Amino acid sequence: MLLSTEAAWAQSVEVITGPDRDAAGISHTLLLSLFTMRVRQWPDGEPAHVYVMPDSNPLHEQFCREILGTYPYVLQNAWERLIYTGTGQAPVVVYSEQEMKDKVRATDGAIGYIRTDDDEPASPSRAAAVAPTGGRS
Repeated sequence: MLLSTEAAWAQSVEVITGPDRDAAGISHTLLLSLFTMRVRQWPDGEPAHVYVMPDSNPLHEQFCREILGTYPYVLQNAWERLIYTGTGQAPVVVYSEQEMKDKVRATDGAIGYIRTDDDEPASPSRAAAVAPTGGRS
């Protein structure tokens, strides 16, 4: 049991982006705006394609708490409000980390998140250090 707990603590969440973006340059404010679907475009005007895991997925819960500084139900409420009022839509839900990687890598303007080991080096399209809840930019 202790080993699995240690293994869980060794994993963190990273934001990943499509081939045309650099996740390292995304501010916490923009990240939150993209995932709440309040902003539908990148600052350069390109459409944003947001991918998330289901609300009950532990990775989604960890992403919401540690990176966005909110809870899954808060995002879900925001998405439902957009849908109900006809002013927007919810992000695309994917059901595995592999599907997340495949969709984001294949889509310009895409953004999502994955679990990674702390000792695994980040690639250019990944950013482990997107301003977490303690240090918003």
